Amino acid sequence: MTRRRRRDGARTASTAGGSFLPARCSRVSRLALALLAAAHALCATTVARAQTVAAKAPSGAGAVAGRVTTAFTSPEERAGGDVFTPGKNVNVGAGETVEGVDLTLVRGGVITGRVTNSEGKPVVAEQVSVTEGEQDPRRRRSGWVMPYFEFETDDRGVYRVYGVPAGRYVVSVGQEMDNNTVRVGGGARTYMRTYHPSATDPAQAKVVEVSAGSEAANVDIVIAEAPKTYAARGKIVDEAGKPVAGVTYWWGPMNGDQKTVGAAGSEGVPTNAEGEFVVTRLLPGRYAVYAADAGGGRDAIPLGNNYSDVALFEVADADVSGLVVKIHPGASVSGTVVLEGSTDRATFEKLSGLLISTEVRPATGEESPAPIHKDGRIGADGRFRVEGLRPGRVRINIWNRGLHSPFTLLAVQRGVVDVSGAGFDLSPGEQVADVRLRVGYGAGVLRGQIEIREGAQPAALPAGATLGVYARRAGSAGTIGAIPVEVDSRGRFLLEGLMGGEYELSVAGWLPASSANPQGRRLATFRQKINVSDTGETNVTIIYDLSRPPEGNP
Repeated sequence: MTRRRRRDGARTASTAGGSFLPARCSRVSRLALALLAAAHALCATTVARAQTVAAKAPSGAGAVAGRVTTAFTSPEERAGGDVFTPGKNVNVGAGETVEGVDLTLVRGGVITGRVTNSEGKPVVAEQVSVTEGEQDPRRRRSGWVMPYFEFETDDRGVYRVYGVPAGRYVVSVGQEMDNNTVRVGGGARTYMRTYHPSATDPAQAKVVEVSAGSEAANVDIVIAEAPKTYAARGKIVDEAGKPVAGVTYWWGPMNGDQKTVGAAGSEGVPTNAEGEFVVTRLLPGRYAVYAADAGGGRDAIPLGNNYSDVALFEVADADVSGLVVKIHPGASVSGTVVLEGSTDRATFEKLSGLLISTEVRPATGEESPAPIHKDGRIGADGRFRVEGLRPGRVRINIWNRGLHSPFTLLAVQRGVVDVSGAGFDLSPGEQVADVRLRVGYGAGVLRGQIEIREGAQPAALPAGATLGVYARRAGSAGTIGAIPVEVDSRGRFLLEGLMGGEYELSVAGWLPASSANPQGRRLATFRQKINVSDTGETNVTIIYDLSRPPEGNP
């Protein structure tokens, strides 16, 4: 986020003002309002009768968020937003006053019922999922309306989900029983995903009607038991066949192509003194198990400069034993990061917040069930090292945990050869030390306005639709905006920390599921090139024509 300084050295601030407007003029008292930005969280509190709230905020992109978990909900949460970070996005310029950022509050509904097993006994501490009732039944496994993990049954099997916006929903409990999921942790008993009242087929789920301020009661579920599950046992050993104790192991089901792993998980339990491991609660199917550092507890032994083979196995109607996972000495890639576009020491030190991301695929180009990504850090001196890599073709990128960063990967060199796009091959155990990453730093700001048209006529986005903006710099080895910047309610977007140069902007949209459109719909993708200044702001207006057919993803 950019804060501009006036000539006298003081920072200019922006103001965002608006009201909480409760339905039917209901009294709203001391409701927390948060102004959320990339590195700031400014909080204010409304007073009785929904008086206007104004907070001094730095310029940049942010969101106004309000949550009242006991009685109210905001339609702004439902307009294509994320239930975990509800609110209304607002882009604010330096010194700008934005009025009319209003959040309309309506009384939420309640869904309540009781979950029992086939014997009529209560099912305790089981999480409850509420999803859209209008969407295609095949997609009812996703699209949470209320944050998952927030509501569960009590010791009587009773649940109560509150703050539900008016609408049509399906309610379910239990676990998915397909090979796209893996269960880690939890109780010893596994229940099959069951929809109200007792359906395991999503198409048979009974839709629950919720109106503002109402309670949908007796939404009971008789949960289905999962089919019998099995265990798989084995050992992790080194190249000499000696057991490797204390390392963490992961497992997951194979995808339909039988070449790659779908979801993978670990309970963080290390191998014992004999290198032994056990995976439990497996349904019939094909699986992969391997050693990995991620998810290990404090006592787990890191793999260091080693990598793990993958043991493939199939569960039919019995436990599996005798699996062997072998650990091998790994290859490593090290080198130097060279910063371009700034000589400031403080800027160089920010590089240590980035991660070096390596992707190693088999040299043959075939898919592999083994993990292909591994990250490393950049030292204060600009040096980096990523170890424990398997043989294959490696490609290198940089990324930031905060998703957006003022740094751009310009080129990857091995010695004097540019390998930005193609990458290079790693032999078993090879230690490559001559990699050079050219990284650029930018202070440019791109501020955009989206104008919605239907052909030649001005128009508005369909209700609930969202737009995202991607930006790619010409000639760069990496990308800026790999995660899209969302266009706010005024049609504005903001990209900061850009190097000067030519960029291709891509604007893409999505219309969520509804009764008229159960599967949702992708909107058109528009692309436009623009030159961005090294410093200061560059402004752009993009005409977004709703009559255009959708294209591929940007």
